[in-house]
Amino acid sequence: MLIFDNMEVRNITPAFEDFLLTSSTGGMKAKRMSGTESGVVLERLDCLVMANGIEPWGRHELIDRVAEFQVDAAKYGALKFHEARALQELREARSLIWSGTAKFMQRHVLPRVKDGHVKRIASEFSRHSKERFNEYLALMCIVLDGVWAYRPMPKYPDSRSLTAAWLDQQSEASENQSAGTDETLYFLDTLADKYGMLLGAESRIKRLGDRVAIRATMRALLSDFRLLAKHLGMQCPWHTERQLGVRMQDSAGTLTKAGWKHRSSFVSGRKMNWYERAARQVAAGVRDVVSPKVQNVR
Repeated sequence: MLIFDNMEVRNITPAFEDFLLTSSTGGMKAKRMSGTESGVVLERLDCLVMANGIEPWGRHELIDRVAEFQVDAAKYGALKFHEARALQELREARSLIWSGTAKFMQRHVLPRVKDGHVKRIASEFSRHSKERFNEYLALMCIVLDGVWAYRPMPKYPDSRSLTAAWLDQQSEASENQSAGTDETLYFLDTLADKYGMLLGAESRIKRLGDRVAIRATMRALLSDFRLLAKHLGMQCPWHTERQLGVRMQDSAGTLTKAGWKHRSSFVSGRKMNWYERAARQVAAGVRDVVSPKVQNVR
């Protein structure tokens, strides 16, 4: 496990984003073989990354690979806490802590891992927004089940009920975050609102009250998105119409929940897209600024 302290969005560089994507997907890293001039070995990056900060990470590819745990300062920070004393007590009990952890893992976790319970539990999860780390989640469920024998929560009958409730909460948070950070939704909404300000726009847009209909090929839509990005003083995230088409398809669920409907047909050999928004819909709290009193641990 790698731990990063106070990682805010402004501190996340492109290189760090690439590292997070590589570590979360279990990619391979090339490394020089010891004692040789040209030998190369491939190491698999397979680790958990934990970071704390106030702002949620907005990278689209990371949302379904990240679990957030909110630590409310008003709820958990009201107790009297003396940092030096707490660290001193941890140092004094360090041997007991490590010994107890090792015995706990040996008794409650490793035997179930050896018997293949991780794959079995991972296959029994219902559909949820964090399916990309089902294997890690199954391992954490085994640990939670072992802890439950010592520290159960009266609110839930068993550890499985707690996991199900947590997954529902994570799925709801992921949907809101996806809507708030999805670039295709932002550009489509902004194009519909600022279409009259764009000189040379190629898409055909009709408005009737709050209802909007956009008719365009993917090439025309990309061209208008570039004009819009220039008008807003930002960089267009897509370089080719194929790249934009893949991302629009990938964001279909988010666009639908935001009120957009999509259909397509071929006109004179060209694929024409229709995007219609019946009414302005933004999920409550999606773009609200997170209170500075809440720390997100990922």
